[in-house]
Amino acid sequence: MLHEDFYSSGTYVNRELGIFSAFVSSDSDRSPGLVWNDVGNIGCFISGEAFIDSSDADWLRSRGHKFPNDIRLAFVHLYQELGLAALEKLNGWFSALVVDRQRRQTVLFNDRYGLNRIYIHQQGERLFFSSEAKSLLSVVSALREFGSARPGGMV
Repeated sequence: MLHEDFYSSGTYVNRELGIFSAFVSSDSDRSPGLVWNDVGNIGCFISGEAFIDSSDADWLRSRGHKFPNDIRLAFVHLYQELGLAALEKLNGWFSALVVDRQRRQTVLFNDRYGLNRIYIHQQGERLFFSSEAKSLLSVVSALREFGSARPGGMV
């Protein structure tokens, strides 16, 4: 997914939770990877264009949250306050990953209209996902053959 020389990449591995992810960014102002809340137990990566309403940002600040002009940090704090209900507050076209160490869960989601797609393949207990289908094709060789994807395969 590193299509241009100026793209950058990063990884996040959490063996305890079974998370092995890689991130690619074409935005030179933002390094790829998860950003974390102050405590370091909630992390988020957002790809695409996302925003929250200014009233939600004001509400977060009134509750003592501090975040620079970075939607990922704003969303981490919103998730910290609202849990999964924070997903309803995010607008735009995006795909995102939230790692919640406290609840021991990972949440993968995209915008409500599916404009920023997520391609998924489940293989036993393992779940592969990417914003580009060809990434899955390069990692899971069985997907490169016709008839090899079964129900529950690539979506």
